[in-house]
Order: sequence, then C-alpha cells, then structure tokens
Amino acid sequence: MFTHVLKLLKALFMNHMNSITRTFSICSLFVIMACQPESANMQSEYCLNNKLECVARDQPNVVIMLQQSIKLEQPISFEIQFPEDWNLAEFDGRLVGANMYMGRIPVTLIQSSSNNLSGEMIVVACTHANMVWKLEVEVLLDNGQRKVIHWPFAMND
Repeated sequence: MFTHVLKLLKALFMNHMNSITRTFSICSLFVIMACQPESANMQSEYCLNNKLECVARDQPNVVIMLQQSIKLEQPISFEIQFPEDWNLAEFDGRLVGANMYMGRIPVTLIQSSSNNLSGEMIVVACTHANMVWKLEVEVLLDNGQRKVIHWPFAMND
C-alpha cells in the first residue's frame, strides 16, 4: 500500500504541476489512505475482542481458544495450546489491568495435557470507560525456562 502511495507522490512531484494542483492531489491521497481498513496489527491488538481464537502477542506460537465471547462478570472458559516441545512443569494465571491498576485477579487453570491448559476467568466491572485488561499466564517449563504470555483485550462502555 505505502509503496504504491510513494510511487504516486513521486509521479506528482516529477510532473510540472502548479502548487495548488499538487497540494490538492497530496491531500486527496492522504484522505484515501485514511479510509483504508486498519492493518492486521491494529486489528489484532485486542484480538480477543473480536475473535474466539488468538495467538499471544509476545509468543506467536501460543494460541488461546475462548468458548464464548468476553462479557463482564460472566465465567469465560478457554483452552491454551502451547508448542509441542513445551512441557509445562508449573503454571499460574491472572487477569491484570493494563491501563489501570486492578490488582491480580486469579484465573483458574488446569493442565489438560503436557502442553495444554484449560481455564476459566471472570472479568470484573470497572468504572473506567475504556478499561484494557491482560490475561497473563506464567509457565515454568521442565527445562527450567520461565515464560509469561499475554493476551490484552478492551472492555468499553
């Protein structure tokens, strides 16, 4: 997309246009760019808000699958799939506020296989109009490596 826009801008400046036509053309290009859909990165920033299956932001090989969409003060069941070479020795889950301190809300996790977890969380209500939460899962692998995986999501009024 941006390569195409740069070529258009270069063509505009290379032609002998008067400054009013050039300014109008550049402004039109920016309006067209602003009307394009969001990039995949922007759409996936809060993947759990619009998808039931998402990769972790900091561990692209870890996937969470929700049983239902996220709603306030209702149990949300999920499954987490880790890579096959991750043998989980210990694990812990919590829900934390990303843009406001909300303490650490425990998340129930049960190991369903050597590299999969099942869990349940409840998102509590907050007075902040645009609360951003993070589901954090910390795992200790049998090789001694410790990893913290995050899935942020927004709860808007």
